[in-house]
Amino acid sequence: MDQDVIIIALAALSGILWLLKLRSYDIYEKGSSVKLLFTICLRGIVSVEVNRSLYDFVVIEENSRPDV
Repeated sequence: MDQDVIIIALAALSGILWLLKLRSYDIYEKGSSVKLLFTICLRGIVSVEVNRSLYDFVVIEENSRPDV
């Protein structure tokens, strides 16, 4: 597997596990796990799309490091 895919998968897994741990502290009315996972995915998609649209407004210049 590519290293980027492994890093993304570990980040997603750690985020999901953290939210499930946080959900376990709610003693009165726990929400559905399906709704929680749906919200995680939806917010992830929205976050990526917002960042992709903002990326069009940012001018990226490649910084080249002088040879030492």
